[in-house]
Amino acid sequence: MQLVTVGTYDNLIEAELAKLQLESCDIHAVLKDAEMVHLMLFTT
Repeated sequence: MQLVTVGTYDNLIEAELAKLQLESCDIHAVLKDAEMVHLMLFTT
């Protein structure tokens, strides 16, 4: 399976919503580095 970036987000909620929208169209979606958003909140 080839992975393609369809968007980048600084906000985890927006990223999750985009993932859900893709999955509702039967498109497999993966969030890469989703944990980094949480870490950045605590380090800034």
